[in-house]
Amino acid sequence: MEYISPEKLKHYVDHMQQGVIKRKAETLLYANSKLMNILFTIQLAKRLEGNGVIANCACPGIVKTPLFTSSKRPIATVINWLLLVVAKSPEQGCQCILHCAISREAGDVNGKFFRNCEISEDIHPMSNDEEVLDKLWKISEELTGLNKNNTSLSSST
Repeated sequence: MEYISPEKLKHYVDHMQQGVIKRKAETLLYANSKLMNILFTIQLAKRLEGNGVIANCACPGIVKTPLFTSSKRPIATVINWLLLVVAKSPEQGCQCILHCAISREAGDVNGKFFRNCEISEDIHPMSNDEEVLDKLWKISEELTGLNKNNTSLSSST
């Protein structure tokens, strides 16, 4: 698979987010990567429907990780302090992911977004836009080199 430069990814992100107020490029890319994970999972669930496989996604929330501990930037110190106050431990953060993997509740639904071990309806409006879901799927096929000729998930059911 070829390396995808941030500029190329930003081009796709910009097309996915037309009309939305732009933030700093790094923040926008991060936020959109999370949104695209959700959108991709919803589309995957639709394509897997009837195959006995489910796809749900989970938000662990803000979790204390060593992401900023090596940074010398002053903002990293502030972020680390805030994380001590408001963030979950890694053990707490993985609870929603584990819930999706092993609970009966999550196993009985498909294409749902879980937050705090519960189905959340608080999702970006793009999650209901079939055109956006299809476009993201096609972009994913292009970026990964997969297409309808070599995968059974290419056509929506």
